[in-house]
Amino acid sequence: MPGVPQVAGGARAALRAGVAGGGGRREGIPSGGARGVRACGGDPALPLAQARERAEVPARELQAAWQQPTYEQAKAALKRTRSELALMNQSAAKSLDEGLEETLTLHRLGLAEELRLSFATTNVIESVQAHVGRLTDHVDHYRNSEQKQRWVATALLEIEPRLRRVRGMKHLPTLRAAIQREMGITKRQAAA
Repeated sequence: MPGVPQVAGGARAALRAGVAGGGGRREGIPSGGARGVRACGGDPALPLAQARERAEVPARELQAAWQQPTYEQAKAALKRTRSELALMNQSAAKSLDEGLEETLTLHRLGLAEELRLSFATTNVIESVQAHVGRLTDHVDHYRNSEQKQRWVATALLEIEPRLRRVRGMKHLPTLRAAIQREMGITKRQAAA
């Protein structure tokens, strides 16, 4: 719908699933949310140039909030921005409310500084999904879920040489451990 931003809804990526090595809740990635706010001018009656300029203010404030070094500081900054955003566009404010915690996942896990560059957008996971899709989308019928898993695993092995390293990749084991801690997964369960 034109003029209706999706602050957090469009900014979700499979951070936990991608790094933890399996299914799970999707976690938010901030930058798409700022684009959603920027795209909405708040007031549909404003000329486009004014609407964009007006929307840049909360978008910059969102980016500044996500750049905060600690979870508490980032959350406080997002809540302040949310109050200002509510005056411009209730839909955008509600969208931010829905995804607030998800967009702070790396902050909550204590890895925002180390992994912000790679996980500030959904590009990492979307790229992998697109590559896998090119190899598996033409399969019309899988006999069972195991066969589908084999196709996906084969596709991942096929595309692996073309994938770039994640910036901050040396911190991925720390990220995995933090996610497992948060989910209550023991080392024994993770190894199984």
